[in-house]
Amino acid sequence: MKSLERLGFKLEGTLRERWIVAGEVSDTALFGLLADEWRGRARGTPEGPTSGG
Repeated sequence: MKSLERLGFKLEGTLRERWIVAGEVSDTALFGLLADEWRGRARGTPEGPTSGG
């Protein structure tokens, strides 16, 4: 999860008790990243584009 956060992804939700893996119940974390946020990272602004222009 930390690697996704370093890339700018944000935790958007958790599906609790979604899977059974090796007999153990596991959750699923859902991450998202908007195209503008990704483009903002490429320009060196982690928040994405600013208003105005």
